[in-house]
Amino acid sequence: MSASAVALWVGRAGHQRLDRLDFSDGKPGRAANRVLAAVERRILRARRFVRTSVLGEYGALAIARELAARHPDMRQPSRPTIRSVLVRHGVVDAAHRQRRSPPPKGWYLPDVAQAQAELDSSDFIDGCKSRESTVPALPR
Repeated sequence: MSASAVALWVGRAGHQRLDRLDFSDGKPGRAANRVLAAVERRILRARRFVRTSVLGEYGALAIARELAARHPDMRQPSRPTIRSVLVRHGVVDAAHRQRRSPPPKGWYLPDVAQAQAELDSSDFIDGCKSRESTVPALPR
């Protein structure tokens, strides 16, 4: 262990002996706003059902529709809640969108790309009327 980790646990121990200290890292219990285990099981069961359905939809919206149809008396979880349950149980199979940075300006012009020339550009709006020409003048 590093010296900083030892210092952290000695500080947490206070006046207790280190062999009696609980070294667990997380908070005890469940989060107060976490969905009940029974609701999580229903969400996972509904996902398995809609995954094999003819329509082929099995996202949070389809699961929410299925839960509303099967359990109309149950308080329906939101789509973000359904998504977090799916992520927590590892049943999300969609990859995150990978964003790439744009190419440098002028990459399509060989002289600009090799820094032998500069790119000078302007934008024009053709046929745009100014506000003064469209708003009638007020009488004095």
